[in-house]
Amino acid sequence: MLVLDPEQVSKLPRASTHARMLERSNEYLRTPHGEDAAVVNEQDADMRVLIEKVAKSLVDYPEQVVVQSVEGQQGTMLELKVSANDLGKIIGKQGRTARSIRSILNAASMKLKKRYSLEILE
Repeated sequence: MLVLDPEQVSKLPRASTHARMLERSNEYLRTPHGEDAAVVNEQDADMRVLIEKVAKSLVDYPEQVVVQSVEGQQGTMLELKVSANDLGKIIGKQGRTARSIRSILNAASMKLKKRYSLEILE
């Protein structure tokens, strides 16, 4: 529900008021609120933990594995950072390991009906 302060609305010109109301309502619709926000944040945390556990089981330096979540227009991007020594283990021969991790992520995200992508960083 969009709530506007009547004092602020009365001070704005009519065209500007309409544009600001649309902008606020669109922003409100794009961002989850209340229980929905908690569920989305919990889902992102679950996906981060999933990728982190898979990556830690593959590398020699599991303490250097970091997974961060970045919201984008197309969905959520998970950024996986590993040690430079472990980068080859995460990517695998001809990218097969990385492709497999992405397949697991896609299968889990289908269940949540949300798009996730994985970017592997050094």
